[in-house]
Amino acid sequence: MNLPTQQQCLDYFEKYVVPRNIFQHCLKVQEVSLFLAAELNKKGHTLNIEQVRVLSLLHDLFKAAALKELKPSKYHSYQATPAEIEAWKELRAKYQGMYEGEIAFEVFKDSYPGLAVSLKRTSDPQVKDRTPEEELVHYCDWRVLRNIIIPFEDRVAYIEEVYHCIAERVEEIAGMKQFEKEIFVSLGYQPNDLGDKMEELLDQPSPQNVKNSKAEGVEIK
Repeated sequence: MNLPTQQQCLDYFEKYVVPRNIFQHCLKVQEVSLFLAAELNKKGHTLNIEQVRVLSLLHDLFKAAALKELKPSKYHSYQATPAEIEAWKELRAKYQGMYEGEIAFEVFKDSYPGLAVSLKRTSDPQVKDRTPEEELVHYCDWRVLRNIIIPFEDRVAYIEEVYHCIAERVEEIAGMKQFEKEIFVSLGYQPNDLGDKMEELLDQPSPQNVKNSKAEGVEIK
């Protein structure tokens, strides 16, 4: 699969004037996804690290366009800049009624057709046959609220309070719970220990270190 480089991915956030809080969320999801992918591969899994890298960073590139409002809320205190609000309005007008994965498909289908399909599948709750890479990124997205790792159950509660759609996503949630069980049995620790394990293992100097926390200081040009 042809994929953009890390810098090319970061440039897309500048090109589409993505709100800063969404950018930080994507960086954290990438950090968590790459950590789990690397650790699972040490246990014998065969996840494509490059695909995980790109999917996890770009999964919410067009999230703003799927939002009806772009203003602070109970869970998100960030105040979008005038430039971010203008870009949001333009995307909303151009891609009316489309969610982030559908927009990503339209944007990347010619330059990166495989990635376009994968981004669409990763964020679509109706997909039941994701690849391991897509499922991992989808799961990690649920484990990160803003740029903080939270328990899966807390994310479910958040989705219910904000979107009121849990009844429609019972099968999806059950599938992710089973996926969570399987990967953490393989890793040998509990899901809610993920944050502590990342701090413990990523602080150890290693050529295998996949830590992206330094990227949290990356400024969009």
